[in-house]
Amino acid sequence: MTGLLIVCSLIWVPVLLYQIGQRGFLILIVWLFIAPVASNVVNRPQANPFLRVSTVEDAGVDRKQQGEAYIRGETTIRLGELLEPNRLLFGAYLLVFGLHAFTLRRLPVPLDRTENWMAVFSLILVASALLQSTRTAFSLRVATDAFIVPFLSYMVARRYVSTEDSLGKLIKVMGYLGFYVVLICFIERWIHPSITYRLSGPFPKRDALYIVMMVVFFAALVDWLISSSRDRKSVLPYGVQICLLASTPLIVLFTWTRGVWLGFLLGIWTFAFLGRNLVMWRRKLLILGLVLGLLPVAVVGFQQALGEEEVYSRVANIRNIYGRLATYRIMMNEMSSNPVFGIGLNNVRDLLAEEKESAYGMRSYSVSHNSYLSLGTELGAIGIVAYLVVVGSIVGTGVRIHRMGKYPQDRWRGIGVVAIMIAYLIPAAFDSTLYQTWVSHVYVFVYVGAIAGLYCQKPLEKPVIQSRQSRESAVLTPSAVAREARNSL
Repeated sequence: MTGLLIVCSLIWVPVLLYQIGQRGFLILIVWLFIAPVASNVVNRPQANPFLRVSTVEDAGVDRKQQGEAYIRGETTIRLGELLEPNRLLFGAYLLVFGLHAFTLRRLPVPLDRTENWMAVFSLILVASALLQSTRTAFSLRVATDAFIVPFLSYMVARRYVSTEDSLGKLIKVMGYLGFYVVLICFIERWIHPSITYRLSGPFPKRDALYIVMMVVFFAALVDWLISSSRDRKSVLPYGVQICLLASTPLIVLFTWTRGVWLGFLLGIWTFAFLGRNLVMWRRKLLILGLVLGLLPVAVVGFQQALGEEEVYSRVANIRNIYGRLATYRIMMNEMSSNPVFGIGLNNVRDLLAEEKESAYGMRSYSVSHNSYLSLGTELGAIGIVAYLVVVGSIVGTGVRIHRMGKYPQDRWRGIGVVAIMIAYLIPAAFDSTLYQTWVSHVYVFVYVGAIAGLYCQKPLEKPVIQSRQSRESAVLTPSAVAREARNSL
């Protein structure tokens, strides 16, 4: 089987490189549409690629066994792990871009500020994995799949999405992706009737499902607002828009993850706050009425659900918070001992397995439950600062497009970028989501890279808001109309 895979790769890799050079954007959007299922076909060949049918108890046992195997087992590399399709595809894009730049003796599209800092952070990751990590192969996999490949997807989208038509095709593909994920989640919910069952869809974990649906939600919301504020046709069909906008909050709720809830709510609040001046007063009243009408229903329903013991134990688990505080204390102490370069990528697992502390009677965990403290502990100040500059640059791009956009559609897209980054980054403060080798990260960086690519081609000018007096003076008088007619003759 190994030899067959090697022979197949030797045949198809040149074909893939040629097709990327000729039809790179088409391959990108096709991959985004099939990536969740295609990744499962490769990574879990004996399982259902559309849906995980294991029980909650089985999933907990599997995670425990994986954690023990990581701490006590030896590092091994399988060929299937090397041939992960998401990594191979964006590696092929990088190779094609490199060959193109070598042929032209220059970069066809110069790197922007975000891409420069992405390169700096990637070098820090690789250096830490090679020089400090106790498990070099596993750390290189985390660095590549969790950080470098999403950064490459930003670079690819920024170069291929340069027109309104290409952005529309990308949004349409994401919308239809979200639509079939909603159907899969509906089937999963029907199979598992327990109220505290945590939805994950075709993804390996509920947080991965949230990341994809969050991006699709804000993309559909921006498309709906643009089509309703101007005389232009929406990219997504009306039925798909309504399905995504109505189903995504329910899917987020049934992940039963408090960090995800907080991130999604803050993303929506950021979107509403920045876009408050772009919505007509009638629509504001409609939205306010819907919120005031549905809020009491939601509060009463949630209180009724909390009356059930299993829901209360899931949502109001205070002991879990104490355990996380004890875990954070261990990482902060280690961070103060190695403030500049850290202890090495992915070494926090060994640290938390060896050292234990207690907070209010709860022992610390073997998982960090905070991506930013993990970055600060493992990479030191240079690593966490470089990553914050990367995400800050992306947020700054969204703010610049929002402030300098000439038309409402430009400003809505800038707001969407900011909201997506807020909703993506907040849950990482409560779990190690940034370290997960999921294909879901690609969707965030493809979308923000597409917006950055479109507006690096379009000049942005600060919108001029005319006063009432200037608008009145701009009205043509009868003599001015006659003068214009004589000039035209």
